[in-house]
Amino acid sequence: MKKIIVLATLAITLFSCHPNRQRDAQISFKLKDIHQEDYYYKVHIAYPLVESYWSNCRFEDTFNREMTSFADSTLAEFQGKELAEKKQVVDQALKESPNPRPGYRYEMSLTHQWFNIYNGMLSLRFKKYEYALGAHGNTWFICYNFSAADNRFLTIDDIIDRSTPEKLQELAEIISQYLDNPEDCFAVTADDLDNDFQNVNFTNDDIIFSFANYQIGPYACGTAVVHIPIEVLKKKNLIQPEFLKMLQPDE
Repeated sequence: MKKIIVLATLAITLFSCHPNRQRDAQISFKLKDIHQEDYYYKVHIAYPLVESYWSNCRFEDTFNREMTSFADSTLAEFQGKELAEKKQVVDQALKESPNPRPGYRYEMSLTHQWFNIYNGMLSLRFKKYEYALGAHGNTWFICYNFSAADNRFLTIDDIIDRSTPEKLQELAEIISQYLDNPEDCFAVTADDLDNDFQNVNFTNDDIIFSFANYQIGPYACGTAVVHIPIEVLKKKNLIQPEFLKMLQPDE
């Protein structure tokens, strides 16, 4: 079995967590890139860790602890079925299949995308893909939003006002308007946006809603990512006022 762990350092300019929050302050992110591979399974996990230059940056521990815990638990979940059992299943499937596809094995990948790194407000989305020898693999989204100034992760309800059924219905209608929906493949309802829905990110201008396979349509429709201008949601009173103050402190 091959195991490769690569660490890369990426410097990103954003606000420091120093009280004066100087605009030219800099935080360094370390990218942890983990590969594990054998003929019966393949794993790739990539996630960011903060490397801070300021002794009072308490958020470094908070952020890194959650990122590490999430990556570790994702790997542990994949390995929940003993690797020896995975090997046995792959061997049996290869034996029974007259034309197995190349590289027929269990697969899991966890990659991430940044949406915001400004004003001490971090927003990133993980995309998890897993293939378990079925007809196709599946994709999930896991979103994290973080305030360095408050040293805490933000929930969707810190960002979006979902306090009434009427607001949920209005939010569903707005998402439907901005959704790229060829042949009406997707259908977004208020029930899709209730307490079980958590996949929201932000830029300085937009709120991003991410929907995994099967979440708002059949597998053939794929995943969906919807960008809605903050101003549109603000006019409908669907954005939390305190979030706007954190995101746009100068306005």
